[in-house]
Parts: sequence; C-alpha cells; structure tokens
Amino acid sequence: MRNVEISSEIDEPPDSLPVVPSIVEFVAASLRVDEWDLSFLLCSDARISELNEEFRGVRGPTDVLSFASEEIPDNRIEGDVAISLESVSQNALENGVDLREEFVRVVVHALLHLTGMEHEGVTLDSPEASKHPMIGLQEKIVREVNELAGERSVE
Repeated sequence: MRNVEISSEIDEPPDSLPVVPSIVEFVAASLRVDEWDLSFLLCSDARISELNEEFRGVRGPTDVLSFASEEIPDNRIEGDVAISLESVSQNALENGVDLREEFVRVVVHALLHLTGMEHEGVTLDSPEASKHPMIGLQEKIVREVNELAGERSVE
C-alpha cells in the first residue's frame, strides 16, 4: 500500500509548498521502504499546541509532531503527522531558508521518526547535529530533495 492522506485546517496553504506524496516517495526510496500509509494534518500553532500538550505533555507549539502506529512494521512507514505552518514559517525565517526547504525538512524529520529513529534532544542547532545519525540523514535527504527540485519540480 502506498497511501498518503492530507487534510488542512489552514484556509489557504501557500502554493509554494511541495506536494507531500512526492516527498514521501523520495524519502521512502532513500530508506528502501516499499510501502507507506500516512496521514498529514496542516494546522496552526494553536492546534499543534493542543496536540503537543495532549500527547506529549508539553505546552506550546512545535513545528511537527509524528505519531507512529502501535508497532513500526519492517519496510513500511505508517502513522500520522501534524505540521504547524506557522512554526515552519518562523523556523524558515530564523534559519534563513525558504518556506519550501523548511517544509521538506519537517516532513523528512517526521518520516524518520516514524521509522523509529530518534535524536535524543539533539537539534539542528546543536554542535553535534551533523554527526548525529538521524539529523545527518535528515539533512542529506533534504539536500537531495532540493537538488532534485532544482533539476525538476518535486511537486
């Protein structure tokens, strides 16, 4: 099964956002994953704050949350992802990248979590980020997606 469902609580998501199924397909190929069953919710900081507190006990917004299935099946990515477009936009500004690149980054980040990878508090800003297995792989995939988008649209 190769299923990606997307819902949006945002009235008009920016046209510049890449198409999520294309990113999923690229990441799956990079990870040698054959099947996926995913749902994505594009939402506001207010909504992701509610989810963050309800499911993680953490107050306030975050850019992305991922919720894996009960068991992470081999050779399959399965779960739900919530993305706050407000936080992604803010991250893009703070990191000096465009919204498209930051959106790709959070989708990749969520997919890596759904495969069982963790980053134990290491963030992109951490000195050890480039050597961390998950963050290093995330940035490699983001670069590859951006290179591909330069050659032809990932959308």
